[in-house]
Amino acid sequence: MPQPSDNTLERANAQFESEFARGQGLASEGETDSALEAFDACIAAVEELLQADPGNSRFERWMAISYASRAEVLAHAGQGLQALVDYEHAVSRFERIREQTGQSIKAASDLVRARGKVIDILIDLDDGERARPVALALEQLLERGRNGSDELDLEVLEVWAAGHSEVGRYFGIWGPQRKASWHQTRAATLLEEALSHKPDDEFLELNLAISWLLCGQNLPPKAARPCFEKSYNLLTSMQQRSELLPQAEQALDKVRRSLGWVPLHGPGGPANQVVRIG
Repeated sequence: MPQPSDNTLERANAQFESEFARGQGLASEGETDSALEAFDACIAAVEELLQADPGNSRFERWMAISYASRAEVLAHAGQGLQALVDYEHAVSRFERIREQTGQSIKAASDLVRARGKVIDILIDLDDGERARPVALALEQLLERGRNGSDELDLEVLEVWAAGHSEVGRYFGIWGPQRKASWHQTRAATLLEEALSHKPDDEFLELNLAISWLLCGQNLPPKAARPCFEKSYNLLTSMQQRSELLPQAEQALDKVRRSLGWVPLHGPGGPANQVVRIG
């Protein structure tokens, strides 16, 4: 079978990068239909290359990323079932790429991310039966990575933490609870390491606070308290520096209630002061 010429590769690479950037920009602006069209153009461009060179792992990754990006747009638009189809396309391609390119942690990061997205959607759809094999496969992948010798860089730390968190969410709903708390603790540990490299990253701080909150929700009350307190300390520290995002406000409210505290408003003190009840 003839191989694509250098000019064809260069043209396809430019087209892919242009359409992919356009799709990301449109997605960030909430232009769902236009973003989907851009990612469809990415898929069409890569399909042409894969017909000429079906074993090319770079083209396979372009295709998988295009499907995953398309799925993310659909998920944000509330079209979970359609998003699930595209995420499953991405997962199958990432699995094939990992088989071709080796078993390193970095090679598995795309697969970890995509499987986590599938679990997220299936949780939203309350489909534990379909979520179970995905969660178990992701758990096994994370376990192999934990025992590997690769040094985790910052991006991989965040991806691996998100993977553990999604598996923890699955077990938190459908059990066993001990696995849920273990995975959320593992997610928090990885996020703490990531935060040590980027101490001013509020997104990492928020994810860490949420991980400790989720960990506490899956433990008996006495064992849960240190997790809730870690989450509370992170969120109130963020609150002292700047106004919290809605997601962080919701997390802080859940932590306060989990600790048996409620916000103290009015003349008694500032809104972020708390008082114990009961």
